[in-house]
Amino acid sequence: MTEKPFVVCHMLTSLNGKIDGAFFDNPAAGPGLDRTGKIRSGYHCDAIVFGAVTMEAFCEGKLNEAVLAGKKDLPKKDWVSPEVADNEGFQVVLDPLGRLAYHRPFLQRGTGPRQHIIEVVSEKVSGAYLSYLREVGVSYIVAGEDSLKGSVILQKLADLFGISRIALSGGGLTNGTFLREGLIDELSLVIVPVAEMEKGATSFEAMDGAPLLKNPAFILKGVEVLAKDALWIRYERVNG
Repeated sequence: MTEKPFVVCHMLTSLNGKIDGAFFDNPAAGPGLDRTGKIRSGYHCDAIVFGAVTMEAFCEGKLNEAVLAGKKDLPKKDWVSPEVADNEGFQVVLDPLGRLAYHRPFLQRGTGPRQHIIEVVSEKVSGAYLSYLREVGVSYIVAGEDSLKGSVILQKLADLFGISRIALSGGGLTNGTFLREGLIDELSLVIVPVAEMEKGATSFEAMDGAPLLKNPAFILKGVEVLAKDALWIRYERVNG
C-alpha cells in the first residue's frame, strides 16, 4: 500500500470567507487573483481536486442523460485509462452520481500542462455512465457506497496513479469531504480585501448528514502580505 498523498487545500477567499460571488470582479481582488495560481504551482502538486460544480466550468457541463441510452452496464470497479501516459498531471473530479460531460480525457488551461481527468464516483453511479467515461478515455475510481470517502480516494489515487501531492481547490463540499476526516495537511488561504455580501459557499461546507470523523484543528505556519492588501495565510494540521 502506497503512502497517503500530501494534501494542501489552497483557496482564494473574500474577507468574510466566501469562495464565489461578485467579489472576484472587484479590481481590489486582482492582485490576489494574480498570485493564487503561482502560489498553488509552488506546492508542486501532481493532482488538483475539484468538485462537480467547480468542474462544470472546465468541461462540457452536465451530461444529457439521453447520451447513455444503449450503453453497456459496466460493474462498479476502478478503471485506469491508457490515456494516462500522455499527460503531465491529473485533474481529479468528485462527481459521485456521474453527472458531468466530457469531449476529451484531459484538461488544459491555455498553454499549461495537460492534466488527465480522473472521475471519483460512488457506487450509486450508473454502469452506463462508466461506459461513457471509457469511451471518452476518462479514468475513474469508486470511493464509497452512498457518499464519497476521502481516505479511500487518497489511497486509490496513490496506488493506481502514483499521486503523491494533491491540491484541493473547491468547492466547499469537496474540501469538507477531506476536512471532516482529518486528511488535510496544510491550509493555504489567499484573502483579498473585498467583502462578498451575497449568499455563497465558504472554503468548507458540510454535506447533510455527513459525520464529522475528526475535530479539524490547525496551527499557524506563516503570513505574507501580498500586493495591494491581500494576504497569504498558511496553516498546518495539528497532529493527533
